Amino acid sequence: MKMNRNKGKTHFAMLVGMACMAGMAAGSANAAGDSAQSTEGGFKCDKVSIGYQVIPNSGPIVRHFGWMKKALPGVDVQFHEFNQGADLARAMASGDVDFGLSGSVGVASGISTGVDNVVVWLFDVIGKSEALVVKKDAGINSLEDLVGKRVGTPFGATTQYALVSALKVHNIDPNSVQIMDIQNPDAVAAWSRGELVADYTWQPTQSKLIEMGGKVLVNSEQLAQKYGIATADVGMARREYADTCPKIVTAWVQQQIRAVKFYRDKPKEAAEAVAAEFSLPADEIADQMSQYIWLDGKQQLSQKWLGAPDKKGHMAEVLASTAQFLQDQQLISKAASQEEFAKRIRSEFVQMAVDSAK
Repeated sequence: MKMNRNKGKTHFAMLVGMACMAGMAAGSANAAGDSAQSTEGGFKCDKVSIGYQVIPNSGPIVRHFGWMKKALPGVDVQFHEFNQGADLARAMASGDVDFGLSGSVGVASGISTGVDNVVVWLFDVIGKSEALVVKKDAGINSLEDLVGKRVGTPFGATTQYALVSALKVHNIDPNSVQIMDIQNPDAVAAWSRGELVADYTWQPTQSKLIEMGGKVLVNSEQLAQKYGIATADVGMARREYADTCPKIVTAWVQQQIRAVKFYRDKPKEAAEAVAAEFSLPADEIADQMSQYIWLDGKQQLSQKWLGAPDKKGHMAEVLASTAQFLQDQQLISKAASQEEFAKRIRSEFVQMAVDSAK
């Protein structure tokens, strides 16, 4: 399989869904005020920098309503858009960004290679939002039909992990398929030029390829349900920031909880908010949002996902398995252990956010 190891190593599609449950708003504001006075690790907890990309989940809801800034009136809240995961990863490593979203492959890669981030939230479990789209006129009706064909996907992303894993469970040698490193912004052009017959991608690129004569052959929800090939969008924080400003991190997680509740209670209004942020039709956005599996705070604390602070859940095993995949693909030199991933899962922030709502 052709590889470009200098490009697309991490799927750090970073963004933030932040808000405070109505009953938590005052507590969050007080927490932020207390945190702003603390000075440790060389900086004050009076500023938070949030990176994001264009993904239709909780992040744009929060930005649209200004919930994070309202919850933290004493804190300078800044949002920064990134077009590529690699740029966002560098910004987080340099300390320019404090919170954000990374695909589970990016998390596994980053922690294995020494990036000092911690897991504080799961934005979503990736379902139909990521899928292998093939050209209808290419005669591809099964994964076996991909042998010898050119297939695109961003290397180091959750989509590459899903694609290669799907081929393997069907006993297809990934080297028999011409897998090409195609970043999402370039996929539509490559598709239209006839350089690809298939592309494993996420929204909104997926919908664009379908409009251009594509069909879904398999999606990540099917792979998770049938084969246990799980991928997720993971909320990350720099460990230094999390240790120094825990009240702000907790408030950040509270915002995620409010966003999930808002989407569940008012899906139409939530889609309209996201559509306004993306300048896209609300019905199109609503369909895309439904393709993610949204987890609330209590679900996150279950053993199926992050687990409780004193008993980490299945997510540590998922990340370890993903890291081993990256090592096998020679994208990283050594995979971190399941024990190391368990240490990086800091579910106490979710626990505190859930407890404060009681």
